[in-house]
Amino acid sequence: MKDDILEARLIFLDEQLERAENALRWLEGSQILQNLGYDMQKIAAPLETTIVKEARLQRKSIERAQAELNLAAAGSTGEPHLAAAWQMYNQSLEKSQELLGQWLELIGGIALRDKQFDCNVCDLADELIRTCCDDTIGPTIKAPDLFVTVPAQQDAVSKTWFRMIRLRFPHWTVWHLPLTASEFGYVLFDEWDDLSEFLDEQVKLWGRPGDKQKPAPKTGPRRRNIKSHLRKLIADGFAALTMGPAYAYSAFYLNFSAGRAETEDLPSDAARAFVVLRMIDLMNQHESEKPYREHIERLDEKWKASCKFAEDQERQTELEEGKLNSLCRAVWNFLNDQFRFTGRYPYLNGDQGWNTAQRIRRHLENPQQYPMSFTSSTRLRDVLNAGWLRRIEIPAGAEHDFQVKQLAKAIMALCRHIVDQRRGIPARAEQPQQGSIQIPTLGGGAEVKTVGGR
Repeated sequence: MKDDILEARLIFLDEQLERAENALRWLEGSQILQNLGYDMQKIAAPLETTIVKEARLQRKSIERAQAELNLAAAGSTGEPHLAAAWQMYNQSLEKSQELLGQWLELIGGIALRDKQFDCNVCDLADELIRTCCDDTIGPTIKAPDLFVTVPAQQDAVSKTWFRMIRLRFPHWTVWHLPLTASEFGYVLFDEWDDLSEFLDEQVKLWGRPGDKQKPAPKTGPRRRNIKSHLRKLIADGFAALTMGPAYAYSAFYLNFSAGRAETEDLPSDAARAFVVLRMIDLMNQHESEKPYREHIERLDEKWKASCKFAEDQERQTELEEGKLNSLCRAVWNFLNDQFRFTGRYPYLNGDQGWNTAQRIRRHLENPQQYPMSFTSSTRLRDVLNAGWLRRIEIPAGAEHDFQVKQLAKAIMALCRHIVDQRRGIPARAEQPQQGSIQIPTLGGGAEVKTVGGR
């Protein structure tokens, strides 16, 4: 009993998987990652144990399906073998489509980066993720400095086969950089066993909708949906805790939509907004000065205002808010217990944290009155928090958009300068040796002097 259709499909899928299996060879030959400053020797190991390994496993599955197909063709009672071959093919196809899609996303993203379509935002995101990893969990995972940020069509919604941080189109600006912390948290579920176990515990506790007593189903689509939703919500909590208000402002101003309902893979943006704001509130309660109160109130007011105009906005029921609040408290306890002391965005911690962000904001407003030096030890997350603090001060009016763009250029140049100093890169040729950066102030233009004349 022959099946030409299945045989053709097996051959085609095997050809596609062979390309993924040769991923490392292709990347080495293209020199793209080397051009972007990555060490191929470091990339080889995680690539070999993820994309390449899975491609080999699926090719083995196709070999077994082909063997069953040959048995079906050789005998008169080949129907059971043919059924087995189709079952193997369908299982392999589902896994292969996910794998090949991410492989295409990776090579497409790094190709865009190579041509600088992202305006080098992904390079800054790489550095932000590296320091975020070092600040939070450090040596808990292997090669903590090896994550690749790529421009992508959408955020992660499933297992990430490679350490790929997605910067979703059109989020290729300095204002969107804090959002990469959520993508980093999402990827960590596949890298950090303790976090994965914590997720499983929360899935068990979440329960079925409308019933506090019954546990979540042990198998099936409903459990997968709960796990997918909680994974994204915990990643949001992770990002808020490590990035501080900058993540909340990026999410509320540029990402969340009051009318975006939940899907099978993602929770509603209303649930995500609740988690982010609650995590900032927990941070605020932890500090005696209550430094984030006005920002919590501001974001809550903005969100409620946007909900009035959203046609399909989802309102959290009292039960749902209670469950989300319990989740936030669990995330807070777990991460504070697991993080290094620099993990939670600090209010006061030497030359890092919210107090430093306030000083950078004042400097951005009036560099002559509030001079500062920016060195390799300056944290990007402090600069991003300062950028948002300065942005929300710019008054509405005809000049607002222009001033925001000018501020974005200044923040981008400042981040670029800090990253270059860390990498030992001298002042760039396009910048004058004793140059300055023009940034907006409440009273007009001003120059920001940086270390080394940048």
